[in-house]
Amino acid sequence: MASLDTWVWPEQMLNLARSFEGPDGERARAEFWLLLNVALAQRLRLLSRRYGPLDRDRIQDLAADKALDLIRKLDCGHWRPLDTSAGELV
Repeated sequence: MASLDTWVWPEQMLNLARSFEGPDGERARAEFWLLLNVALAQRLRLLSRRYGPLDRDRIQDLAADKALDLIRKLDCGHWRPLDTSAGELV
């Protein structure tokens, strides 16, 4: 998996989303969730520097909760990452 510092993660997420229905769908969904969770945690860390400190555990909890929420929306069709560009995912 590429480092989030290279900003390739949005395109990688879209590539994984394209694989959801294929034979590696379960693996693609697991990787998608992991990448989403890490990206959200990184964003929360950046925001916490600006708006106030959050400890590591709180950041991880918030990122996991939001990632799970987005996966639920994905499952019921309310969020379609393939309908967006990689830039919109950032």
